[in-house]
Amino acid sequence: MNNSKIYSSYKISLAIFVRLILSFAIILLVLNSTEAQNRNTKVINIEWADIMRTDQSIVKNAQRLIGNVHLTHNNIVIKCDSAWAYTNTNVVDAFGNVHIVNNDTINLWAKFINYNGDTEMAKARHNVVLSDPTLTLTTDSLDFDINAEIGYYNHSATIVDSTNT
Repeated sequence: MNNSKIYSSYKISLAIFVRLILSFAIILLVLNSTEAQNRNTKVINIEWADIMRTDQSIVKNAQRLIGNVHLTHNNIVIKCDSAWAYTNTNVVDAFGNVHIVNNDTINLWAKFINYNGDTEMAKARHNVVLSDPTLTLTTDSLDFDINAEIGYYNHSATIVDSTNT
C-alpha cells in the first residue's frame, strides 16, 4: 500500500515536470519569434530635415519634413526635398529629387517614392532611374524590393548595361 502511494506521487511529479518543460519550450519559441520580428522591422529614422512639423488636424500620426530631408533604415539612406513620415505604419512618402542608396551600390532616383519600412518596398514614380555598378534602368514607374534587390515595372523602360547600350 505504501509503495503504491509513492508510485502515484512519482507519476504526478513526472507529469508536472513534463508540463513545465513543455511550457518553458513554448515560451522560448514565442520570445525567439518576437525577437526575430523586432530585428526585421526597424523604424525608419529621421536623421535631418530643415523643418519638421506635426499637425494632427491635417494628417494623423504623421510628421511633415521639409528641406534637405535625410532618413535611414537598415542599410539604406533616403534623401529628398520633403516627406511625410507616418509613425504608426513605418511608411514614408518622399517628394522631389528623391534618392535612395542601398548598401552604397544601388541607387534609385524619382520625383516621388513611397517607402514601407516593414516590407522594404519602394514604389517610385515619375522620372525613375535605378542603377547599380553594371546597369541603369530608366522608366516612369517602378516597384523595387530593396531586400531582394528586384524591381517590377509595367511601363516601357530603357535598360543600359555593358552589352546593351
